[in-house]
Amino acid sequence: HAMSGLAKWKLVVYLAAITNAGLDLMAATSIPVAEAMVPDGDLTRVNLDVAHALFYADSDPSAVAAITPLLRPMRFSGEAFHQHPQPEDPPPSTYVVCTNDGALPVNLQRAMAQRCDRTIEWPTDHSPFLTRPGDVADVLVNAKRERSIS
Repeated sequence: HAMSGLAKWKLVVYLAAITNAGLDLMAATSIPVAEAMVPDGDLTRVNLDVAHALFYADSDPSAVAAITPLLRPMRFSGEAFHQHPQPEDPPPSTYVVCTNDGALPVNLQRAMAQRCDRTIEWPTDHSPFLTRPGDVADVLVNAKRERSIS
């Protein structure tokens, strides 16, 4: 699980992501990606009929057609986050809010971002790593560089 070992990390960058410190915020919010999940044994998977609108609205349909078959079932519950709660002394964090995200409401992203050290906003869908890979790389490189300077 991505949250395990968080206290040992030197830096965290959330890209339109659910933070373990944001679980309380999720309870009062309708989350489109949660509503698009389909049970698959002990796991859940995304309804592929809505994947384009949820995750890849800015992407070319042919790219989406190539990507969606790669989506795999996953655990999608608050229980996974509670197993790895926010450490007492969390690492520095940056949150990238994707304001055109179809999966996570922007108000939820902004609320979680308030609990991070730095916030960036982009007018993108949930997956800017497909349409803005250079910008994503810049955020990671700059966040790492800022961390090594301080």
